[in-house]
Amino acid sequence: MKNSTTLAEKKWHSLTIQEALNDLETSADRGLSSEEVAQRQKVYGLNVLTPKKGTPAWLRFVLQFNQPLAAST
Repeated sequence: MKNSTTLAEKKWHSLTIQEALNDLETSADRGLSSEEVAQRQKVYGLNVLTPKKGTPAWLRFVLQFNQPLAAST
């Protein structure tokens, strides 16, 4: 696979499918072999997104009383 810094800086959304496949050195028909998947996972890690921690429910409740438009009558 090509230089990872170059791949990280690519504007993937603007590439054609064929350009992306060429840059990733794969094909739409065959995909990656199991060995290639394992090798890339060692280099780049798993293809997962880390979920962002949300605001706890108790804090969202308390913050409602900090809103200037939520005045009591």
